[in-house]
Amino acid sequence: MTLGNAIIATAEENNALFPARPVSVRLLAADHGVMNLLGAMLGGVPMCRGAGGMAGHIRFGARTGGALVILGTLLLVVAFFLSDSVDTLFRLFPMPVLGVILFFGGIELAASANGEGASRSDRTASSRCQQRRRSALIPSSRSSSAP
Repeated sequence: MTLGNAIIATAEENNALFPARPVSVRLLAADHGVMNLLGAMLGGVPMCRGAGGMAGHIRFGARTGGALVILGTLLLVVAFFLSDSVDTLFRLFPMPVLGVILFFGGIELAASANGEGASRSDRTASSRCQQRRRSALIPSSRSSSAP
């Protein structure tokens, strides 16, 4: 899953959105490998950033790597100076805002899956199909067995 989402899909998404600045699958794989090895030496856990994260950044205005540098700097400042308050910061962040961010990131991915020439109704239909597919995969919090 990481290979498909974090490397192949991200390369395809980048090359579709920014044809003047293409990236190769090989470059993304090397980047993920090096960063995960460096992170492990610092006590971090392996991670990846998939096409959904890229689509979310693009949807909310990021067009260059500078946006990610700003975000990374902000996260480092929070980690170094506000680490005792991270739990409070998470509770202060409204969950509906996270839902909106994820929703528009999904729409961005659905639009790219339909191609640039897709109509608004096609993008909406594709987004609804993806939402229904995801909701079918998420187990209900209610117990199905009777006491």
